[in-house]
This record gives sequence, structure tokens and C-alpha cells, in this order.
Amino acid sequence: MDFGIGSQQALLLKAALCQDKAVAAAALDQWWTGIADFDDVHGTDANLFPQVYWNLGSLIRDTTLHARLKGTARHHWVRNQYLIANGGQLLDLLARADVPVLLLKGAAITSAMDDDLGLRTMSDCDMLVPRSRAVEVIDLLARSDLLEPGRIDQRDLDVVHGITLALRKNRRAAFDLHWRPLRSVGAVELAEEMFEGAQPAAFAGRPCLVPCPEHLVFHAIAHGLDWSPYPRYDWLIDVIKVLRRTAGRFDWDKLAVN
Repeated sequence: MDFGIGSQQALLLKAALCQDKAVAAAALDQWWTGIADFDDVHGTDANLFPQVYWNLGSLIRDTTLHARLKGTARHHWVRNQYLIANGGQLLDLLARADVPVLLLKGAAITSAMDDDLGLRTMSDCDMLVPRSRAVEVIDLLARSDLLEPGRIDQRDLDVVHGITLALRKNRRAAFDLHWRPLRSVGAVELAEEMFEGAQPAAFAGRPCLVPCPEHLVFHAIAHGLDWSPYPRYDWLIDVIKVLRRTAGRFDWDKLAVN
């Protein structure tokens, strides 16, 4: 499978994640010499820009590149804040109905692993609810003024793994509600294990749940191995973040069992 990691991507990863700032800055300089137009950088490469700026900041020597990366970082931060604020309202709604919610993907990484809310690109906000409550949750949200209404019935639970709902006030901001963590794995036991091993976190100031580090890594890798119409390596960045943050307490045996 082609994840699209070439020499330019390796330099950008080093600039974003290397803890030796001199090495990271040199890698960014080398990367920049191979870029003809900043606006032509897309996909995972572009999604790394906030992480690069957070890692290097004033150490970015080229003034034009510094300004562009700073602007991109601010844009991501504001967009994430908007999603997170509305996600908080969604958590409030489900909390009143006593529905447990497990954050997934970007929402989980941002809440549990990142040092800043703007580092992880969030094109949407993913949340997992128990399969037994999924139809009830969609009906509840359909009656609220937060999200565009969606419809599922009991038969849909075996066919699809979730539903995408857009904010009524901004249809470009979407929330993916899942009752299965993965499209390609339909086992009910996986969701149950993720809830059982979940750890507390905070999202928009509200208490919530995130997967344990081993489930975060498993989920990231499984998504990374899914077919994609374009090369992507965002899953690798999430895995690196989790392993760095959890280091000596990461349970490799638990990951292997999954």
C-alpha cells in the first residue's frame, strides 16, 4: 500500500516531530527548497503545518514560510475550537440522556495526547455510542436544534458503522456518530472492549471518555490500512504521538491481542 511517504514527507515529519530543534529546523529548510508553491501542498503534508509551527515557531528562518505556517496554525486552531465547542453541546445533550460517549480519532488525540487544541487537523468530530443506544441517540439528535436530522433503524446497524450529521448552523462542520469503531470490523465485542478500557478525558470542558493508548494505536493503524483514493500517512503521526506520550506504560501485549 502506498502511504505517500517520500523524501519530502520524511523531511516534513522530522520538522514537525523531531525534538532536536536544530535538526527539525534544518529539515524544514531542506523541505522548503523543494517547494515551488506553498498553496500546492495538500493532504497530510498540509495537515502537518500546525505541528511544524508549534515545534519550531521563531526558529523557522524563512520569513515567508514562517508567516504562512503561523497563519495555517491559527486557522486550524480556530476551526478545531468551533468543532470542540459544538461537540461540548452534543456531549451535554447525550449526558442528559445518560448515554456514554467515547471520542475517536482526532477528537481523542486532541483531548488526550496533544499539548494544544490546534495541532491535530479535525475535518469532523468522531464519537462512539453503544450499539444498543444508537437508534435512540439518532432520534434524540433529530429532535434537537444542534444537528441536521438523520434516520437509521435497527437493520442499519449491521450494514454501516456510523452516520454523519452536519451542524444546522454550518453544514461544513460534521459529527460522525458511530456504533462500531471500524467499518471493516463488525464485531460488537470491539466496541465493548473499547468502552471497558476507556480512560477519562475532557472535551470542551466536559468530562468524556477516550480509548486507552493501545486501542488508540490499534484504531489509528486499522484506519490507516483502509483503502483510500489518495496516499495518506496521518495515522502514522497519531501512532507516534500516542507512543511518545505513553512510552513506558504502553502495553504491547494488549495491542497484540487486539
